[in-house]
Amino acid sequence: MTNTEHRLPSHWACALINGDTTGMEDQEIDAMTSTLKHLGVSSSSCLDVTDYQDFEHPPSCIPWLLAGAYATFSFA
Repeated sequence: MTNTEHRLPSHWACALINGDTTGMEDQEIDAMTSTLKHLGVSSSSCLDVTDYQDFEHPPSCIPWLLAGAYATFSFA
């Protein structure tokens, strides 16, 4: 089994790890869903979150995201 890692907004952690989108606006959920689809991963396959950074620019492969706090999410 191959795991992939992606730098994503850290505030998505609860939704990706626990499936809890409480407190997220519909627009945020849509952005997360379309980003995961673009990357070819599923929120249900998120295994871990590491390497939190307070501020950075989004990865070049997902330029529609804003700069902010990011973390490395591992997917199965």
